[in-house]
Amino acid sequence: MSSGARASSARGWRGLLGDVGEGVKVDFHTHLIPKSWPDFSRRYGYPGFVHIDHSQEHVEADGNARLVRDSEMYFEVGPNCWDLERRIVDMDAAGIDIQVVSTIPELFSYWAKGDDAADLARILNNDMSEQIALHGNDRFIGLGTVPLQAPELAVAELQRCMCELGFAGVIIGTHINEWSLDAPELIPFWEAAEDLGACILVHPNNLETKGRDDKYLVAKVCGIGAEICHGVTCFLTAGILDKFPLLKVCFAYGGGSFPYVRGEIEHGLRNASSQEGFANAVSKDMYFGKFYCDSIVRTPESRKFLLETMQEENVVFGSDYPAPLGEFSASSRTEKYHAAGKAVFSDYSESTRKKLFSENARRLLE
Repeated sequence: MSSGARASSARGWRGLLGDVGEGVKVDFHTHLIPKSWPDFSRRYGYPGFVHIDHSQEHVEADGNARLVRDSEMYFEVGPNCWDLERRIVDMDAAGIDIQVVSTIPELFSYWAKGDDAADLARILNNDMSEQIALHGNDRFIGLGTVPLQAPELAVAELQRCMCELGFAGVIIGTHINEWSLDAPELIPFWEAAEDLGACILVHPNNLETKGRDDKYLVAKVCGIGAEICHGVTCFLTAGILDKFPLLKVCFAYGGGSFPYVRGEIEHGLRNASSQEGFANAVSKDMYFGKFYCDSIVRTPESRKFLLETMQEENVVFGSDYPAPLGEFSASSRTEKYHAAGKAVFSDYSESTRKKLFSENARRLLE
């Protein structure tokens, strides 16, 4: 498919948002991968890249595949990770009209050489654009990926995502190797994102899985919240939103533990004037309404606290579909996704549900 065809098809999502707020439901946090991709380790000449193995010898269900890095299995994935027609069936059953799709953090590849990561990002982004154009131009909105370890290349790919592929923005990690989100090297990226009106979804990546975290799923169930909170804190205290007030940023997994330790962060900021490391000693109240988080928390009590703390205008519905540690359990995630659009936040007012499922997403994406 030509780049022009990809762009003209992918831009169709902008028309979808015209009716958002009139009952349209948007799932802001879902993942999509190609059905296949090149052997990147062979392509670039060094190991460490994730590849997909469709051999049926070691999978639990027919049609599934394994994600493998250097012969070590990450996890098993099903066809709904790449088959948009199958996803549409699940979306219809769940009452979800639009999915915002992005790649998985295992494919960010920030550790790789910059030129190689840029090539990899182009491959992933082109595939996503083509899938949307062929199978779901009226149901899916794309977020691309960029090689943030090489900021100039990341800016170029962000521009291509927005101007050629017609994506709404990109997904990025909470850290890029040793850089946190406040790294001065990333300033050109934030500037370009603001200029282009790109939506940025911040997702935890490269969680520590060794040593004391290598048991009980500690890296996942504890690490995700801590990693996202670290990202939010660095982003806010560095004054990124002061420099670029029109940035549109959403933090995954309900902002991690940030809503729960917000008081500690504000206390630290109030007393930061004589301390090093704080670029912006201002209460975070000034930032509410300027950044968002998704709704992926596990209990009704957590959701209630999230909405009270972050304010319902700043939360978008997300499911992590079809990830096994998402809103829905691995054993029955498809069935639970069918019920999610009707059940999640069902106890809230219609006004609140409209904000969570549609109006906030429209404001963030447009």
